[in-house]
Amino acid sequence: MTDDTNSSSGEWDKLEPRILVKIFTLLSIMDLISGVSMVCHSWLSACRDPSLWNTIDLSVLTCRRFNTPQLPYAWSDGDSKDRMLHILKSISRISGNNPSTLYFNFYIRLTNEHLALASESFPNLRRVVLSTYNNVTLNGFSNAVQQWQNLESLTLPAFSRPECMIMVIGENCRRFSKLRFTCPFSIEMANAIRAYLPNLKSLSLRSSLVDKEALTILLNGDTKLEVLNLSHCVFRDILRSSFENFYFYRELQPSIIRKASKIKTFLHCNNNSECRLCQSLPKAEFEYREQVWREDEVTELAM
Repeated sequence: MTDDTNSSSGEWDKLEPRILVKIFTLLSIMDLISGVSMVCHSWLSACRDPSLWNTIDLSVLTCRRFNTPQLPYAWSDGDSKDRMLHILKSISRISGNNPSTLYFNFYIRLTNEHLALASESFPNLRRVVLSTYNNVTLNGFSNAVQQWQNLESLTLPAFSRPECMIMVIGENCRRFSKLRFTCPFSIEMANAIRAYLPNLKSLSLRSSLVDKEALTILLNGDTKLEVLNLSHCVFRDILRSSFENFYFYRELQPSIIRKASKIKTFLHCNNNSECRLCQSLPKAEFEYREQVWREDEVTELAM
């Protein structure tokens, strides 16, 4: 009995690499970095197959792995930060320079250290989705983007100076063409896009607070935008001082719709009162906002 068992288990390390790789595609990132890659040399070699590392999806990691509640800012403590750094380092040791897409986790509080490690470890990224909560500075963002010169698509959360970050993208990423914001869209940001991202093809402001004047600036004159998503947005008229307007969904003014009609794919809610998402967003819990963060009517910007 013992001999048969040993003989059977000994056959696993003799499986053809292509078979191992096919099996490993069914496993999670954590299974790969902390499980099968440590079994033997042949399994480690199979774990390094480039096909396993096209996309690094950290969004699927559960809060239970970090022993933290599923709440915003829950991962802002030092232990959680260090744990995420450890995961990134472990991935980099196996994946090499193969990853082209990186999704961070919705609940992690992103730091300069996370971005620095990700940019150094994965310089060939073409798409990055940043988490909603962050302590990233302009210098930290700039240093990372300088490493990602092949970057084509980015989901950008709220930063203190988003217009400067748009400038950094334009100055370093010549192939950049797809941008999604998960934060309010201002006049300064619209001016920065026209100045530094003149070849932008797809822009999603889905579920964001949007200054109407910013839309006017964005749509005036020639634009190379082919896709514009304004679904589920709150529109703010900057000519009014009442802050109550920040939280009411309103249909787009006809003048904006006319200007946007020249864009090949223009997405917006025709009737906000009948849109379930528009009606539920103000009352949404953070679990639902995670869903909003993941989804987009523009397929290439969804997760």
